[in-house]
Amino acid sequence: MTNQPSNPPISAQTPAETALATVQAYATTPAGVVNYRSRGYLIVLGGAAEIETILDGLSADLTTYVVMQDSCQPSLLKKLEARQVPVLDSATEIEIEGFLGAFRVSVRHHGQMKRVDRCFGIPEPGFDLVLDLLTSPAVPQPIPPAGYFTLGVEPKKWKTIAEQLPDWVGEFDKPKYFEYTEAICAHSACGIEGCRLCIDVCDTGAIHSENLQLRINPNLCQGCGDCTTICPSGAIRYAYPQLSDNLNRIRLMLAAYAAAGGKVPVLLLHDARVSGQWLETHASSLPINVLPYELESVSAAGMDIWLAALAYGAEQVLLLDGGHLSVNNRRCLEMQLEIAGRLLNGMGYSGTALRIVKKDDLLQQPMPLRSNRPAQRAARFAGVDDKRRAIRLAADHLLDDAPVQQHSAALADGASFGTLSIDPSRCTLCLDCVSVCPEAALLDGGDRPQLKIIEARCVQCGLCAQTCPEDAITLVPRYLYDSHQAREPQLLNEDAPFHCIQCGKPFATETAIRSITEKLREHPMFQGDKLQRLQLCEECRVTVLFDAAASEPGGHER
Repeated sequence: MTNQPSNPPISAQTPAETALATVQAYATTPAGVVNYRSRGYLIVLGGAAEIETILDGLSADLTTYVVMQDSCQPSLLKKLEARQVPVLDSATEIEIEGFLGAFRVSVRHHGQMKRVDRCFGIPEPGFDLVLDLLTSPAVPQPIPPAGYFTLGVEPKKWKTIAEQLPDWVGEFDKPKYFEYTEAICAHSACGIEGCRLCIDVCDTGAIHSENLQLRINPNLCQGCGDCTTICPSGAIRYAYPQLSDNLNRIRLMLAAYAAAGGKVPVLLLHDARVSGQWLETHASSLPINVLPYELESVSAAGMDIWLAALAYGAEQVLLLDGGHLSVNNRRCLEMQLEIAGRLLNGMGYSGTALRIVKKDDLLQQPMPLRSNRPAQRAARFAGVDDKRRAIRLAADHLLDDAPVQQHSAALADGASFGTLSIDPSRCTLCLDCVSVCPEAALLDGGDRPQLKIIEARCVQCGLCAQTCPEDAITLVPRYLYDSHQAREPQLLNEDAPFHCIQCGKPFATETAIRSITEKLREHPMFQGDKLQRLQLCEECRVTVLFDAAASEPGGHER
């Protein structure tokens, strides 16, 4: 074990400084912009005591309204009237939706639900700002919308927040952080719900399902990136910066570091706000082989970026936990780290090449100086904006120099790579699964009764298994290392065709006819020789039924 290297004199340009300068020279621009317009209509929610405490600290430049949970006492009412602040008291069941410049607030008042902005005559689209002094905030999301301020039970914060409220009046822009392609989204198909990972992980409430169609509100999205990291198909992509920008910057940074004589680079991914400030303060204490790389949020980078960084020459990729990761942030990252770790382990690499690290550990634990980085030569692929393609390119490169060459690696449930296991005794090759697959991963056999899969396309959404009427499909999460095999159709099941017992035309599979015959054997309509009608094609079945009707008494007259 080697001790942590000491930092060189500040006057010397280190390989890390050369690498960071390369990144700073790579400019990116937002693909889209989200606009807000705030006119200064402020609504304050809380009890009488909280309202009275903060009232004097509110700027007269704001048009303020008050909603109280309890009754308004005469002394407080007098103060509100003096400041010309309308009040609605004795309100319960407070509900808020919207964002900066467009908040809709509803409450139960005298037994009826009312839109508060309409009661006060606020012009559409509603209140601009919300100051929530309720003990239990009305907006429960871990990341509240822009323009919403919740203070909970910490009065020491109230004055500071109140002083900042006028700064939120005017017109504002922010980048549109995501792009969404509905055509490859695995959320639903044919009225069946499939993947909902992005909905479950979103901390801002920006993503929801409406009539089984995914809807994303760009005004609520704040760029945490959990949805893009966890999305199995790449239907939701980070747009600022784009994947190709991140990959190119990391590739150029690591190349510049190596060209300047740097050894054993460790890429440190961190968020721009909290951890970014901490890193500026502690930059001189970092090991000299640590290369900080700033993101809007540490969870905005997933295994596409992590694996690509290893392929570009990084020995480790560390995700800096600045102490503010939410439950969903950490769950999302840990799930993806486990999947990427199993993929690396399957090639004989250490899964610890990718991990979350806390700030104190980063300063106390020495970074390894011996070279055991996964790739012996740096990958050169660039310009990639497809998540799954980036993962495949990185894995292919790492596989070339891998200590272990094997067929596939088993992944945990919830992984977005894998194949299917088909029970041939149950599968009738009805091909409902083919029609419902959102990624075109499942194929029929054309003129032959077959079911095939292109494994590189399968995102393990489970829609096929939910659709199968025979419960014959089981998901098998794994990563198939052979890219050529993964992109070629592989046979999952086939059956012999069943030929019509009258005309000889193939019209179904033997398993399908056997299954339906067994199910209907006791049905009153299929007793005796009538059971053989199930073994007739459509044309012959109609002919037999017509002949049977004609042979009945009076049949010709009818």
